[in-house]
Amino acid sequence: NDLIAVFQGCTVADLFEVSAASAGKTTGSFKEVTSVGGGGFESGNEIPDNVAVYPYMEDLECANGMFSDEDAYVYKIENVYYPRIQMYQESSFPDDAFVMVAVASGVKDNKLRFLNASGALRLRIKGDATVKSISIEGNANEPLGGYAVLKAYRDGSAPELESFGTSYGTVTRDCGEEGIRLDEDTATEFIIALPPTDFENGFTVTINPKDGEPDVHKTDKRNSVRRSRILNMPEITF
Repeated sequence: NDLIAVFQGCTVADLFEVSAASAGKTTGSFKEVTSVGGGGFESGNEIPDNVAVYPYMEDLECANGMFSDEDAYVYKIENVYYPRIQMYQESSFPDDAFVMVAVASGVKDNKLRFLNASGALRLRIKGDATVKSISIEGNANEPLGGYAVLKAYRDGSAPELESFGTSYGTVTRDCGEEGIRLDEDTATEFIIALPPTDFENGFTVTINPKDGEPDVHKTDKRNSVRRSRILNMPEITF
């Protein structure tokens, strides 16, 4: 059920859905979904390439390609959303939180080579409690989500997060109504997707149980979440 937005030689995106036969594979085929939204038309300008964003989001806008100072042809994709609430998925990040982007070589190229635009934080927690949610907050109030501008390059260079417009400084991993029961001997993994972020003064992790008081863990050390990398933290006993 994965969806992607594809700018097919145009600054207005079309919606594509992955085929069922592609599930679980490292490559996949997508087909266009013809009925999107409430009908009507939207006009856009031509661009020389096909540009794609995962996951699909409404209101994405792709600015015309332009040359940067390094003479790299770059597309600026606006209204890319990093969610504030991420629903729990076992040993993974949620489908709607890990942003990727692809730039094909021309409008006739239908092979999309996606590059990660996000990173992640992995927490390993064990103990005698049921976790209802986990929140991450930078100690310097770094923006961790909201609407951003993403730069994607024709030459295959790594995508970059240019800026956040509307932003927030806390991301929460929601473990659902029943929560996730911890094991006293084997740690449970909680992976939280984040934009590339340099936590200059460290960050704070708040574990909220289904019953009882929150468990707060704070590090003042500088830590960095890198694009396409997972930052692994020491095991926590709650």
